[in-house]
Amino acid sequence: MNVTWQCLAIGILFLECATSPVHETVTKNTGAACPRPNYLEFRDGARVFQLNGRFVRRDGHNSWQPVRSPQVLYWDARDSPTAQPLELAVDEAGNFTVEVGLPWSSELVCRNGQVVETEQVGQEYFLVRAEGCSNLKLGVGPKWVPHDIELKCHALRKTG
Repeated sequence: MNVTWQCLAIGILFLECATSPVHETVTKNTGAACPRPNYLEFRDGARVFQLNGRFVRRDGHNSWQPVRSPQVLYWDARDSPTAQPLELAVDEAGNFTVEVGLPWSSELVCRNGQVVETEQVGQEYFLVRAEGCSNLKLGVGPKWVPHDIELKCHALRKTG
């Protein structure tokens, strides 16, 4: 195997690892002419997505109640003493908005004289925690749909 094919194999392996697991793949013709006949380019990084939803818990009467003080951290950073929660906007009803980065990669190749791009967006995991509630592992992908996210919380006791 020559050096070019070894580099290509390593690049494809890296591309697959960077976005694993893949939750969305889109291939499109960019309309651009190929800069050279055997053009091939890999790109890797993150794509920013805005997530919306609502954090809720069940009260003693089995009714939904908003969770107003959750924290969200990237799953991989959950044990780091320096990890900072994401900037999370939560209203009185528990509705939240947050921007997150999801793993993203792109492969550009030359087909029939045109540049064709295949994009892949993966899934990311987050830790959600709130006072009096059990931690929750939350998976987020590019096809996120706003919904209620139930946290399992302990009954709050009133003092005084």
